[in-house]
Amino acid sequence: MELTSDGGTAVRVPERLDGPGLEALSAALDAAGRGPIVLRGATSEVFCDGLDLAAALAESDSGDRGFGAFAEVLGRLARSPLPTLAVVDGHARGGGVGLLAACDRVLATERARFALPELLFGLIPGTIWPVLVERMRPSEARCWALSAVARDAPQALAAGLVDRVVPAVELADALEVETRALSRVHGAAVVQLRRWAARAGALPLDEALAEGAKVARDRLEDPSVRDGLRRFLEDGEAPWMR
Repeated sequence: MELTSDGGTAVRVPERLDGPGLEALSAALDAAGRGPIVLRGATSEVFCDGLDLAAALAESDSGDRGFGAFAEVLGRLARSPLPTLAVVDGHARGGGVGLLAACDRVLATERARFALPELLFGLIPGTIWPVLVERMRPSEARCWALSAVARDAPQALAAGLVDRVVPAVELADALEVETRALSRVHGAAVVQLRRWAARAGALPLDEALAEGAKVARDRLEDPSVRDGLRRFLEDGEAPWMR
């Protein structure tokens, strides 16, 4: 774990998701005290290869501890009080796709590749499915799983899995822009937006509109929000100028 140039926390993702790797990743996420959290692969060729199949087979409980620990990591990302950014410069497979899907933003280079190979082994991407379908249409995610082929970064962008694609030589500059932008947003508002986005789609329109108005009004009651708005109105101190 290290600080980014814009004061965020850089966290290295293990190449394969085994017990020790998941423990280290979980501890790094818990220890992150400054935002945004930036997930990066251990090498320039691999973001994450997904579940360590050998470790899963070796466990007496058929890998239940590994799947459970991975689910906890995804939950930590989804509930993080800090904005999260995944940087994919290489390939992401299976659980690696789940890790990036759980992040608020995903930045990829044109050489990144994405695949859901679980069905080739008789497995299913069950653990990552909830975060996957928050980014992709369920029908498209199912198609990716059924075909099990690797997709390139433009395909992932079109599917909603990735938010921005840049040439590898421009990655450092793009990462600086992304982290600076995420460092400006209000942490509590990020958490509230995640919760509301996950709930809003399941509600009838009128109910969603009414509840959405309450969510927005509740944010206005936060003292830190009110102080920031007063500074903007009285002194012209705008968050986007930081």
